[in-house]
Amino acid sequence: MDNVGFSAHARRWCGCRYGCGLNGWTWGLHRVTEVTRGVRVASFLWLQSMVRDQAERTMLFQLDTSLHQLVAGNGNADPTVIQLAAVYQNLVRR
Repeated sequence: MDNVGFSAHARRWCGCRYGCGLNGWTWGLHRVTEVTRGVRVASFLWLQSMVRDQAERTMLFQLDTSLHQLVAGNGNADPTVIQLAAVYQNLVRR
């Protein structure tokens, strides 16, 4: 089964395949398209962030994204990766 029902943007963004999960943010607009073959099975879940402030969540997301890029280039054992991962975790726990 293919990913009928997912927008082209969603397929590019996450490489969606049948049975995959897709999450989004409350401030993100999206469009649900008609299912033309098969059936759509959906489940919804709401989570509350540990970080209340939207600007702080955005900065943490940017830090996390940069950290993942650093890991891809340098590996998990790189001292800078370890230090930045600790900073990220401490910021989340504040």
